[in-house]
Amino acid sequence: MDKNEILLPGTEIVAVSTDSEFSHFAWATTPRKQGGLGDIKIPLLSDKSHRISRAYGVLDEEKGVPFKGLFIADCKQVLRHMAVHDVSIPRSVDEVLRLVNACQYVDKYGDVCPAGLSKNAEKRPQTESKCGAPGKISEYFAVC
Repeated sequence: MDKNEILLPGTEIVAVSTDSEFSHFAWATTPRKQGGLGDIKIPLLSDKSHRISRAYGVLDEEKGVPFKGLFIADCKQVLRHMAVHDVSIPRSVDEVLRLVNACQYVDKYGDVCPAGLSKNAEKRPQTESKCGAPGKISEYFAVC
């Protein structure tokens, strides 16, 4: 998978796990049809020391394993979104794209992002205030 296949313009992605660089190599050289990552072209960082997991608050100190974490930071290194959950809960690329798109929308237009924003939304709806004028609020939140 090429990172450009899933990323929005102006974004970067890095994967971090507590697996060793040798495990990363094995995952990356095993085809997807055989349960590997295949030809992945995003950086895979090894956190064998648990330093990164601990710093981001996702390490279960008792078990010595990290929870799954997703952190979205902007170009100024301001944390915009974080999610931490049990290792048994799967993640969704579509959800990550939605969150990144929402952050970029707010950066471009300010205020808040309408519910249901699609990745193709380029134009902010016209409203008289950040909450929308009476009778217009449904248009604001139904933009996409």
